[in-house]
This record gives sequence, C-alpha cells and structure tokens, in this order.
Amino acid sequence: LIAALWKVGELWRTQEIDIYQEHICSNTACTVLDMIMQRLPEIENTSPLAIGGTFERNFDTIGSKILSVVLRSIGVRTIDLGCNLPAESIAKAAHRLHASIVWICHTHVENIDCLLANHIV
Repeated sequence: LIAALWKVGELWRTQEIDIYQEHICSNTACTVLDMIMQRLPEIENTSPLAIGGTFERNFDTIGSKILSVVLRSIGVRTIDLGCNLPAESIAKAAHRLHASIVWICHTHVENIDCLLANHIV
C-alpha cells in the first residue's frame, strides 16, 4: 500500500495525474485501511492508549490511519483524531484521555518554523 501511495504521490507531483485521480487513489487507500482496522481483534481497555492525527493545514489522513492500524495490530488502543487539528487540541485530548502515546503525522510541510512551534505546545 505504501509503495503504491508513494507512486501516486510522485505522479501527482509531476502532474502526470490529475488531482481527482489522486483523490480516487487516496480514498481507496483509506477504505482499505478502515477495512483492515475492522478485522483486527478488539483491544482490552487496560491496554495503553495512543492518540494522534495531523496539525492544522495538513489535510492528509492516510499516514495517521496507517499508524493507527499498526499500533492496533500490536495491541495498543488507538484514537485517530483526524487531520487539520490545532496542536493545543491534540495536547488537550492526550491529557484528558490519559494517552500513553501521541503521534503526529506530517506529509506536507509548508512552514518548518510553524511546524516546530506546534511541537512545543
């Protein structure tokens, strides 16, 4: 899946495919990841909790979904908060939900200074 997504990204970056084609591929990948997640065994409430997503201005959900599936596959409870979240909101969720692990996905970095500042919340 990751190799296919990388190829799609390269084709889009070089404008060999249109944005609608990239979206079809991305939405298909998200559907596959959701189906994989549904097939994983239930995780006990006593297992560690991991939460994550992407910061503001990052609208890609695939990386976060992949991390959620991987963590669930090794017995970690996960909550994927989605994309385009303020850093403060992710921090608040981690605190209130008593998360043991927090992940942040970055697939598009436009402003490195803003990105670094978000990690200092």
